Amino acid sequence: MKSVKALVIVMGLLIVAGLGLLVYGMANQISGVAGPDAPSGFDETIVSLPVGCSVIETRVDGDRLIVRTDGPLGYKSCRQIIIFDLLSGEVLGRITFAPQP
Repeated sequence: MKSVKALVIVMGLLIVAGLGLLVYGMANQISGVAGPDAPSGFDETIVSLPVGCSVIETRVDGDRLIVRTDGPLGYKSCRQIIIFDLLSGEVLGRITFAPQP
């Protein structure tokens, strides 16, 4: 009977320890604490737009930021979609829309 009692106590301690580790892991995920393999962000990226152009829309898709720009009529170079890598900050691509001749 003593061995059953000891086994129940040990199993109860294992359950409590497992629940504690589970709560600790969830708290780290929620607080955004990064592990050693987490990618670091970037400091600053400067993107030049032609005068008169402005950002119309931004959208995040996975680890990419998609920025849509536009400007006054006649500013053909303002109509762009710029795609950034959120991890490095570099411009992955730029799409410029121009009217067909």
